[in-house]
Amino acid sequence: MSISHKLSIRQVIKKDNFALFKWANDLETRNSSFHRSPITKYQHKKWFTGIFKERCRNPALICLKNGRARVGIVRFTRLFQKKNNWEIHFTINPKYRGQGFAQPMLENALKWFRQTMPKQFVYAKVKTSNQKSLKVLQAIGFKREKILKTLPDLILLRLSVRQKKPIYQLT
Repeated sequence: MSISHKLSIRQVIKKDNFALFKWANDLETRNSSFHRSPITKYQHKKWFTGIFKERCRNPALICLKNGRARVGIVRFTRLFQKKNNWEIHFTINPKYRGQGFAQPMLENALKWFRQTMPKQFVYAKVKTSNQKSLKVLQAIGFKREKILKTLPDLILLRLSVRQKKPIYQLT
């Protein structure tokens, strides 16, 4: 599905707080999350405050449609095992799900990431039941690494941000 709206990204700002709290507690979001319990206001406030403390180390981006409407969030979290490894997390605003926004949102965020943090590897963990996210990640070049032995319902995927062209096949 092609998107006729112009998508852009920007850093998360304090005005995004309530929208992100609502998205996080959406039933479909909770069912696709690793931790299915609803998020309390206290937990969200602690997480959201951390975004601003960690802005340089763990960037969070909001995707906008036509410069205004919030479509989703993409976060990058540095993995401490190796300095050039990151994990990507994303959520689509419930009212924009199923409209083809996930792929261009992630492509825009990864383009920003490549320009900001060159020569890095990006990983994604996806529940085996979350076929929508798995399909989108594979479409933008993530390759299946393995199913985690300690968490058999999770798939680990990897994207080499060093590469110029996406990879479209699984290994």
